[in-house]
Amino acid sequence: VYITVTFDVADGRAPLFGQSGRQIFFIITSVYGWWRWRQVQRLDGRDSSKPAITPRWATARERLGMLLVWVAGVLVVQWAFAMIGAGWPAPRWYYWCDAWIFIGSMIATYAMARGWNEFWLAWIGVDLVGVPLLVHSGYIPTAVLYAVYAVFVIYGFVVWLRASRSERPTPEPEAAAVA
Repeated sequence: VYITVTFDVADGRAPLFGQSGRQIFFIITSVYGWWRWRQVQRLDGRDSSKPAITPRWATARERLGMLLVWVAGVLVVQWAFAMIGAGWPAPRWYYWCDAWIFIGSMIATYAMARGWNEFWLAWIGVDLVGVPLLVHSGYIPTAVLYAVYAVFVIYGFVVWLRASRSERPTPEPEAAAVA
């Protein structure tokens, strides 16, 4: 709640509706991710001390779905943000950037819940736009924090990449339930 208020209007800086809205999405998706990983763990017969999932690359169809949702989402959300307004004469690119961050964060978080390696790449794409936007908007401490997170993202991608190469992926719960 604090982050949502801070990124909206609390201190008079440019409100970043995408930054604040994604915090609410993170809470919802975190619950989904926890539930899904536990479901995979149970279906696979793993005990709780072992990893819940084995990272894997998304299929071509899953990647296409992510791409289409990302593009369509950015188109719709940038328009919505522009209609809401920023409370100051914001340039049009501002809304595109905020929409990219908002939708990219949703895609990345969903892909993480699914155990897809691509979620790390989505986060890199979000950070490449998000950090400069935060700097431009005057949120310097938050920009530094997200730049540090970007280092963790690169490290996490390498770890998941190694894990996906060395371990056999866990079957999707839907496929396991049918089989």
